[in-house]
Amino acid sequence: MRYHSSIRAFFFITLAWAAGLMSAGTASASEVWRNDWFSSAPPTLNFFLLPTYYGDQAGPGKPLTAAAFSANGDALFGAMAARYWDYQFDRVGADGSLRWSANIYDDGVSLSGAYALLPNDDGGAIIALGYSPYDGDYLNRVIRIDASGALTWSRVMPTGWVVQPTADRIATSGCTRLSVLDSYTGAVLWQRTLAGTSSDCSSGGLVADAQGNLYATVEVTVGYAATGYRTLKFDAQGNLLWEVTAASTRGGEAVAVDAGRLYVATATELRALNTSDGSSAWTLPTSAFANVLLSDDAAHEPIVVDDNGVQRRESDTGVLRWITPLAGHHSIARVTDGAILLAGSDDRAKLDLATGAVAWNLANVDADGRHLDWIGFGPSLSGVFGGVAHLTYPIAYAGAAVLAHIDFASGAIAFVAPADIAQGVVGMHKVDAASDVIGVA
Repeated sequence: MRYHSSIRAFFFITLAWAAGLMSAGTASASEVWRNDWFSSAPPTLNFFLLPTYYGDQAGPGKPLTAAAFSANGDALFGAMAARYWDYQFDRVGADGSLRWSANIYDDGVSLSGAYALLPNDDGGAIIALGYSPYDGDYLNRVIRIDASGALTWSRVMPTGWVVQPTADRIATSGCTRLSVLDSYTGAVLWQRTLAGTSSDCSSGGLVADAQGNLYATVEVTVGYAATGYRTLKFDAQGNLLWEVTAASTRGGEAVAVDAGRLYVATATELRALNTSDGSSAWTLPTSAFANVLLSDDAAHEPIVVDDNGVQRRESDTGVLRWITPLAGHHSIARVTDGAILLAGSDDRAKLDLATGAVAWNLANVDADGRHLDWIGFGPSLSGVFGGVAHLTYPIAYAGAAVLAHIDFASGAIAFVAPADIAQGVVGMHKVDAASDVIGVA
């Protein structure tokens, strides 16, 4: 096989073009070949975005997010782009149809994952990217994608924890700063220093209550060792309402807030603080960095998920309502339609919200016995909820996006075929009939 350099190829292509012009009056030119540099294929999950790639990040560190669901059941997840240093994000309907696909450039160094995927009701999304655990401005960004998949705006700033308290506002915090943005324009409405002692943190957190107040936790370190954390409350205008400091060798993470309590997870316990002044309401020993959800009934009580199982507590006093032991760590947890949906490395389960009774608990395998690693569950809609998973065997990380409809009553799975997505082709060469390679270098 003979290789023609780009210069030589250019020379012959130019001659052919000139000859075509000279003979245009006597013969029409015909197209020999064309490469539009695009192909279509189903989406492949980006293994760099999967929490399992970096180890389970349900514990300390800026949390990685691989998939999220909108209120109407659309799935938003990170997929592999044609260029390995780019990130692709796909929003897919419950039936597998493609809403949009957006590629975001990365230089191959600065990004390690998505900290937040927030599907908007208008069909777009808010996406936060960064390099955990650092706060260097050039390593972190917040992006808004519109309903067509086009970039609306992009801001470079510390991130890691992101909430959207109202449709027109986004709050993002890193190890050092809290920023509030106009969600439609990306304009910075206000910023506050969080008084963290390092731009390299292993824990933190940000939550918002129904009034738009923001609660942030930030790590306090001596040298490279965490000695505690600060918890700060800001009102919607950015006024600091209170600040408290607590000791902890691995920091603390603000994980949930209800009408009267803020819940902060540490390596050894869950702490409930009074939202009025930050004083302690009660504490609960847990395994490392428990996940806390709020019940979707009128009580809005905390549901605590850790390695010992699931329990419901009364919010004012911490009194136990019920506890259900479950073996293993369940990193996926969602409250929907009066139930708690869980997924761990080996099983998926549904618990009754009022009693903790197990409705079903099933192995994470498909009909062919292949292991499914769930990365997100959607809301229950008309007796079905969506799920996104990837196959962990025989491919450890990268694999096709597995979309599923899961029966709410039984846990039975019906797989959904995702639509093909246009992918750019990495390649600048063409082999002709004579086995010559024409290349653009």
